Amino acid sequence: MAGWPIGEPDLVIDLPENDVPATGIVDFVYERVPISLSKDTWVKAVSYWPGDASVLHSVLLYVVNEDAPNVTPFELISLEDSEFFSLFAPGENVDEFLPNSGFLLPKNSDLVVKIRYLSSGRATSDQTRIGLHFVDAKPNLALTTLTLEKSDFVIPAGKANETFQVESVPFESDILVEAFAPQMHGRGTSVSIAAQLPDGSEYPLISVPNYNFNWQLNYVLQEPVSLPAGSRLISITTYDNSELNLFSLAPDEDAVVGPTSWDEILNHYVRTYHKTQ
Repeated sequence: MAGWPIGEPDLVIDLPENDVPATGIVDFVYERVPISLSKDTWVKAVSYWPGDASVLHSVLLYVVNEDAPNVTPFELISLEDSEFFSLFAPGENVDEFLPNSGFLLPKNSDLVVKIRYLSSGRATSDQTRIGLHFVDAKPNLALTTLTLEKSDFVIPAGKANETFQVESVPFESDILVEAFAPQMHGRGTSVSIAAQLPDGSEYPLISVPNYNFNWQLNYVLQEPVSLPAGSRLISITTYDNSELNLFSLAPDEDAVVGPTSWDEILNHYVRTYHKTQ
């Protein structure tokens, strides 16, 4: 990589260095990283500079308040304590938000990163850098991530078709929907998200019928979809915890929610925008 993809960032964050073995499953790395902003700051884009792109599978970026509880970084990735706002996947070294929009980072906030590595046949180390690009003035649109989350569930051992439905609360104001980052571990097989409009009708937004744990992408709509106040989002998520699923590491055991590849999650991140006040 010759340099930062959209020019020098306003703030560069060096993530902790991590060793990656030559073979085997490398579990998720969770880190809380202070950024020490002296004032509330609007971010218009995030750039990523992988330390070793051959092993870096994904980076998920969250913001937490400085006074968030002193718990493990995984426990901070919850609706109560954090907000997701950016994703790195191979080939996507920059995450630019809509024109005249921004994500608000409160002063004295911290970041939490969730990093996944894939072994490549040789031992190596990675120290990825993150660049934040700031907005000079308050933008017209504020980025907010809506999370469709189920924080506690069990997928029985051998169950090949376990489905969960999650609904958001109705929106208090009109919003734009732009992108989706569905997140499951190895047992996730499909996800769909639709908008339920105030009249009860449904508008399909995204369908991933063959979800693959190794390709956790950020799906960006060609044009943002405008949804009126009173709408809500509904997700349908399916898991396979049977021997037929090669990504199910322990199909003879019940799968529960947790931080490792042996556990499961249901966190679907939806990028939305609303007018700033």
